[in-house]
Amino acid sequence: MSEEDKIYNLIGLAGRAGKAISGADAVKASLMRGKARILICTRDISRGTLDKILSAAQKGARKEKEPALYSFGESERLGMALGRPPRTVLAIEDKGFADGLAQMLDDLNEEDADER
Repeated sequence: MSEEDKIYNLIGLAGRAGKAISGADAVKASLMRGKARILICTRDISRGTLDKILSAAQKGARKEKEPALYSFGESERLGMALGRPPRTVLAIEDKGFADGLAQMLDDLNEEDADER
C-alpha cells in the first residue's frame, strides 16, 4: 500500500468517526471558529476557493494557532475516501487525527523532496 493510500485511509477513518469537515462552506465555518487543526486542499482546487479558504484561516486563526496547511491529492479521491462527492478541501478538528495526518503528509513531502 502506497503512502498516499495510507493517508486516504486515515482521512476515511476520520470521516467515519465524524472528525473530518469537508466542503468549502463547512471548512470556512470551522476555520472562522478557530477549530481546524489541519487544513488539506487538493491539488486541483480552484484559485477562487483557495483564496476564500486562506482568508477564513487568517481571520479565524487563534493567536499562534493557525492550522497547518497541506496540498495533497485529487478531489475525486478525497471525496471517495470520505464517501462523498468530490471534495477540494478538508479540515480536521481532532488533535489525534490532525497530528497523525500531519506526520504522514510531512513524511510524504520529505520523500518527494528527496526524489527531486
